[in-house]
Amino acid sequence: MNNRELLELAAKGARLYVCTDLEYLGLKVWGDELWVKEDKYGNYKQWNPILDDGDAFRLMIKLRIQIEYVDEMDSVMCSLPGSMGATSVAAIGDVELRYAIVQAAAQLGATL
Repeated sequence: MNNRELLELAAKGARLYVCTDLEYLGLKVWGDELWVKEDKYGNYKQWNPILDDGDAFRLMIKLRIQIEYVDEMDSVMCSLPGSMGATSVAAIGDVELRYAIVQAAAQLGATL
């Protein structure tokens, strides 16, 4: 699964509306980011929690993703409340944490 597919599943898990008709809105995609509906007025914004700390933090809060640092294994684990599964990523760092948050959200999106 590539980053784009992972982001689409994470957006689905967070119940975000993803814009698919970018030409109609006059928007351009430069990388893997998605354009999601920002508010009830139909405004869109770029969304990529793999690269953006703010997007990752808002995703974590919205889905109540639980984060646990495992010092013995030098890794971080993210899980959803009430879920038996967890996403584990080695080498603690901000990039790895954002990726683990997106993976946990994508797990939820895959079940919807």
